[in-house]
Amino acid sequence: MAQQSAKSDGPHYVEALRTLYQLWAEENRVKTQKLTTYFTAQSILLTAFNLGPDSRALVAAVGAAFCLVWFFSIGRTMAFQDIWKEKIVSILRVAPISVQAAFDFYPTSQDKKNLPWYGRLSATYVLLWPPAVGFLVWLVALGFAAA
Repeated sequence: MAQQSAKSDGPHYVEALRTLYQLWAEENRVKTQKLTTYFTAQSILLTAFNLGPDSRALVAAVGAAFCLVWFFSIGRTMAFQDIWKEKIVSILRVAPISVQAAFDFYPTSQDKKNLPWYGRLSATYVLLWPPAVGFLVWLVALGFAAA
């Protein structure tokens, strides 16, 4: 009886997994857009910092503030992506075997070992370190500009 119930729930699992996977995948696009925006804004701020000695303190303060905003924004995006992944995994634990096989796309530890070193870097380093370091650099620049 339980086997029959699991089979009839199969489409429900598939639809839920599709929706969660779409949410998870959409966060990748959002992270890419945020990273592009971050580096574009930093380039503009760096140009403004070098062009106007009278406004360096203001530009450095804006740069530091932008780094903080971006740090928390991308952190939130990454947190939501983790939530979607956890929900996918929790559904896969109880889904019928046929559904589990169809959605078995997460890399295993062996898959990760086969990647080059730069492919094994955590997204945390790639996405959160630039604004963290940028914040510190802008604070140092602000200190020099204010002196």
